[in-house]
Parts: sequence; C-alpha cells; structure tokens
Amino acid sequence: KDAEERHQSMKELRSDLSRLKEEFTPPTPMVRAERRIKSMLLGFAGATVAIAILASLWLYFLAPTDLVPSEPPVVVPLTSMQGTEYHPSLSPDGKHVAFVGGHFTGGNIMVSQVGVPEGVPLPVTNSARDTGPVWSADGGSIFFLRVVQAPWLDEDPGDRAAWLQVCSVPALGGPEREWAKIRMMILEMTGTPYLAVTRDGRSLVVAGHPESEEGSGLYVLSLETREMRRLTEPPGLESLDYSPCLSPDGRTLAFMRASGEGGGDIYTLSLDERMQPTREPEHLFSIPAMFRGFAWDQRGKGLIYSAGLVNDMQLWSCLLY
Repeated sequence: KDAEERHQSMKELRSDLSRLKEEFTPPTPMVRAERRIKSMLLGFAGATVAIAILASLWLYFLAPTDLVPSEPPVVVPLTSMQGTEYHPSLSPDGKHVAFVGGHFTGGNIMVSQVGVPEGVPLPVTNSARDTGPVWSADGGSIFFLRVVQAPWLDEDPGDRAAWLQVCSVPALGGPEREWAKIRMMILEMTGTPYLAVTRDGRSLVVAGHPESEEGSGLYVLSLETREMRRLTEPPGLESLDYSPCLSPDGRTLAFMRASGEGGGDIYTLSLDERMQPTREPEHLFSIPAMFRGFAWDQRGKGLIYSAGLVNDMQLWSCLLY
C-alpha cells in the first residue's frame, strides 16, 4: 500500500478489523427478530396512512351527506291551478312533475315544469278519471290508471272493487295507449304508488289482478308482450298486496300486505334481473294505523312512508340495510 493508506498504529488496525467483523458477521436471531418487527411496524404505518388517505377521499367525493341549508327553505306553489292536486311524480331528469288535477276520485294527468313557481300545468289527459301517474324509465311517457268502473261512479255502493285500465301517454301529450285492464279492491287504492316501472323500462309492477285470473296480488306487466305474470299471492281471500315500490337498483320490491282486520305489514321481495323472485317475501314490520304510501330513499337503504290516523298522518323513515 501507499504510505498514506497504511495503518499508522496497531490501534487503527484493530479498529478496522472490528468494523469489518461487524459488517460481515451474520446477524443473531435476536437481531433478525428486531429487524422484522421494525419492518412490520413500518409496513403497518404505511398501510394505515394509505387507508386514511383513501377514507378521506371517499368521504370527500363519494360518501352521501345530509345537506343542511344555510337558510330556511322557501315553500312556493308549483302551479297556479285552482282545486285539488295530488299524486306527484318527478321525471327522471328532475325537470318536470306529473300529478293528478281534479278530485280525489280521479282527475286529469297534468305536467308542470319544476323551478317555475305558479306555472300553468299542461293537461295530457282529459277523461277526469285518471290517477296514479308514474314516469317511464326514459322520461318520454307517463303511465297511469284510468277508472273504468267503480262504486263511486256507479250506483252500487256495496261493491268493494273497481276496474281500471293501465294506460300511457307521451309526456307532452298525444295519443294514449291501453296496456291492460285490472281489477283492484278499494283498499288497494288507498296507498301509492299504484304502478312501478322497472329499471330497464320494459315492464310495470301493478296491484290487483287481470280479468283472466282471480285473487289479488302483485303482477309484472310486460310492455313488450302485454303478458301479466304473478309475483305475489297473499294468504287468504281477505289479504291484499298493494302499493308496489321498486328500489333504485330494481332488485328489491317493497309492498304493503293488508288484511280485513285493519292495518297491515310491510314486506320486501328480492328479484333477479328478469324480475323473477329469488325467495319468499320477507316481513319487515307492521303498521297498525292507516297507510298512505311510501318511497325508497336515494341510496336504496331505507323506506319513507306515510301512516297515522285520519287527521294525523305523519311521515316515518325506516333504515333497512
């Protein structure tokens, strides 16, 4: 070696040999364990940070939030009509609302633009016997029921049933189409919705029963073949299934099952992509009071329903999932 690189004393030589021994001596089991623990802790810390970042992104961009208005909401009339307005149904794009204008035993289907206070609604039917409008999946048509024969129209107050036509009309008015004729008990007409449109827009779920069958229940009405296929069959002649309401994903059908004893029970029915039941209806809870209809929340996790006494109807919510 050069003179500058040579060890100048035995002390320097021993120091270098000790350092080389540490570098090339295999670690003891204790040292290896300590290194593994340190590696695991670093990995855990990194994973925790990653999870925290992902959770923050999910909360910021995806998680549903309850929007609290900074100012009290202002309630304004949607239309300038005189008389009774009920059974509102919002279009898929949220820009129009269809409703019944007339009296509680039937009226005309009207369409009004959302965001135009006290606007003049457009009448799209004129039979004075229409009720229960719902929008088609694409928003181009409105389905509704037309009362053909009923106790309040005929001189037969003892009859407990009505005959109705399932019809549709273009959203801005035009030629009407009749899809089916069904028989509904009066009790089945106390809770909305009357019709439910499937997510693919190819079928309707209706309550009652067609002319060719006996016994109430929920049916799938194909808009391609006009065939009606039974979905539910209530137990006993006094039991009725009505107020069909499909979840946003179209895979769960909520409905009311009532009996002659008063009150009723909320059920759900799981469906596959072909609208075939995947199991028996599941009982959720009972409602010992009057029932006036329900709807799913936006996420399809719960139901909002109207129930109570004649002069004290209230809105209730129930989280299912």
